[in-house]
Amino acid sequence: MSEARLVTLTGAGGIGKTRIALRAAAECQGEFPDGSYFADLSALSDPRLLPRAIAEVFGLSGQSSVDPLNLLISHVGTRRLLLIMDTCEHVVDACAMFAEALLQAAPHVTIVATSRRPLDASGEHTMQVPPLSADGEHSAAVRLFTDRAAAVQHGRRFDDAARGQVLAICRLLDGIPLAIELAAARLRALSLEQLRTRLSDRFKILTTGHRTALPRHRTLDAAIGWSYELCSRKERLMWDRVSVFVGSFDLAAAQEACCGDELAAHEAADLLYALIEKSVLLRVDTAAGDGERYRLLDTLREFGVNRLRTSGGWSALRSRHQEYFQKTAESFFTHCISEHQEGLYRRALEDNDNHRAALDRALEQVDGDPLDAADFAYHLWPYWLCSGQVSEGRHWLRRAGEALERMCSAEAERAVQVRLLRLRAVQGFLATLQGDFTAALELLVPLDQGALPGQAALGVECSVLVGCSLVYLGPREQARERLTAARTALGGDGNQLLLGLVDIHESLLASLCGSSEAAIARADAGLERLADMPGEWSITSHLHLCRGHALLQRGEPARSAEAVRAGLGLLPDTRDTTHVAYSMELLAWASWHLGRCEEAGRLVGAAEHAWSLAEGRTQEDAGAMHDLSELVAELRRTQGDEKFETQYEQGREYSVTEAVQRVLTASPGPASTAP
Repeated sequence: MSEARLVTLTGAGGIGKTRIALRAAAECQGEFPDGSYFADLSALSDPRLLPRAIAEVFGLSGQSSVDPLNLLISHVGTRRLLLIMDTCEHVVDACAMFAEALLQAAPHVTIVATSRRPLDASGEHTMQVPPLSADGEHSAAVRLFTDRAAAVQHGRRFDDAARGQVLAICRLLDGIPLAIELAAARLRALSLEQLRTRLSDRFKILTTGHRTALPRHRTLDAAIGWSYELCSRKERLMWDRVSVFVGSFDLAAAQEACCGDELAAHEAADLLYALIEKSVLLRVDTAAGDGERYRLLDTLREFGVNRLRTSGGWSALRSRHQEYFQKTAESFFTHCISEHQEGLYRRALEDNDNHRAALDRALEQVDGDPLDAADFAYHLWPYWLCSGQVSEGRHWLRRAGEALERMCSAEAERAVQVRLLRLRAVQGFLATLQGDFTAALELLVPLDQGALPGQAALGVECSVLVGCSLVYLGPREQARERLTAARTALGGDGNQLLLGLVDIHESLLASLCGSSEAAIARADAGLERLADMPGEWSITSHLHLCRGHALLQRGEPARSAEAVRAGLGLLPDTRDTTHVAYSMELLAWASWHLGRCEEAGRLVGAAEHAWSLAEGRTQEDAGAMHDLSELVAELRRTQGDEKFETQYEQGREYSVTEAVQRVLTASPGPASTAP
């Protein structure tokens, strides 16, 4: 790393490439004052999403229409940092192009990649990762084995004679860390002598006939195969079948996608636990801490996939995986505006990698149904919106539309047109929110020709999304007409998602037209309608934000700040950086009007930091919020440049999450009160 800005660690699966990369990052952290970032690429199925996946690691929002590579380059700038790109082999070409572009544009970035083969990128230095040393009873391989044995047997220690047996086992396993961990896990059922003997016999059998493979590959294959055969028949079936999951999964997913045909759903929990005991599965804590999820190591997942492909069961299992996640997407869409929203949202976040893999299969399979694929993508758009993954949502919706356009069946023509109109309306709305007005108009203008005859619900949906977009695109009189007509068509008990969007945009539109009273009334009406949904936050938080904007406009800064904080307090995370940025702006103005100048200065810095993660104000042409430049000028005039710059830099140094936490825990007070 001291000699090259791109270092690729190569070697067989399970050799310890990731471990070495992380250790190097820890030991060299002083050389990278702007931090180290770890991008796990193992679950990435679509190489076109590589820049977006790495941008997420840096906390960059997917709400901007800016190309994610350019967004990342702009964000990194001249910072001195380390990026670890882990598990590159399945997207190696995309990784090579990404690394070359980033290193050329960002002069102080260093990249460490892990891959089973080199990237073949310009300036790349490769390092073949060696196995752990097994040259004595105190070697690294022996220490790993004894550590794992102590973990599975509650502090077990080995005497000198036993350490000789351990050394023999580690040498049999060529010092490969994954093979050693799998073997140590067997001490629950086998003595040390039995373990050594069985491994020795097993390797004599399994390494014969694999002369074309590299020795370490043969060793690992033998170790995994031996561990596999020591599992019960049903444990082996479960191992095979859970290899269909990309990233983590939960018990419900395993029961639905993997059970049946010899595996009963009620057996799933015990089988998963047995695989954890054997160090095959890893237990993964959920972000919310409200349940268990599981994950296969990449090398063990690959073993299961290869077995399924050999047996002919891979395609059918992937179909079941796709069907299951299509159902979860539909469930999210159906219940996304309800008291169950937060739980559904967190579950969707955990399933993000599996949704990507299932969508990719739905759109790529030759004999697949583009209508189902279109519905799958459509059902996830509210999730992409509230999780800040707008760019990714547009990517999948666009691909779904392209798949529909290739569909030539005359019998399905009407169904295709219905879905195309729906997809274009959503894409146009998302493009508008990103400030990509040219693309938005191209998608939305044709919708003015009206929906298909007999499709009243589709017509209302298109009217809502076009009306919401016109709030930003103009003309605003047309926006008002569209939204009013849509509200009438929806009725008070209509689609809650569409009603919520109408509430938000009617309130915002009233503020933009100078009618703060009407804006507050509309926001209050929406909040009252949602009052019996205590778990709903996506619409409610935005209504509080709109209310805060109108209250500030009406000259009530204290009540404005209260409303904005109420909205921020509902957010389950800070992925919606645009919402956070607008909130910080309004709070900065409210603090200024209340005479708390130092607080206002820090909030301006926090707002600018949030905007930098979203690549600037995507809706500034609409004049949606107050102009911060006026506030900055006032703060400089009243406090002086030096004092303001100090406050501004303090606020800008806060992470988005930290800024929100400070806002929510601060008590209103005098001018010196910090956010």
